[in-house]
Amino acid sequence: MDIIDFVQNVCGWQLSEFQIKFTRAAYDAIVNNRILIYTSPRGGSGLQYIMLQALATLFFAYERGMIKKNSTKEKIDD
Repeated sequence: MDIIDFVQNVCGWQLSEFQIKFTRAAYDAIVNNRILIYTSPRGGSGLQYIMLQALATLFFAYERGMIKKNSTKEKIDD
């Protein structure tokens, strides 16, 4: 699974071509210990790109074993 599969399949988001390029760039920046700076257009909200950067960070941490899959079980009422 790569970062795009994670965002689109696990998170259920459909990304545009620009968002795919941005997400790959954000992931590559994290892997290479670099900083990606995005400035949203005037009057625009950069929230979706902040979320994509956050997801790239979480995916990187998951790949490196810093975040483990939830192992708790829910109680089932009889």
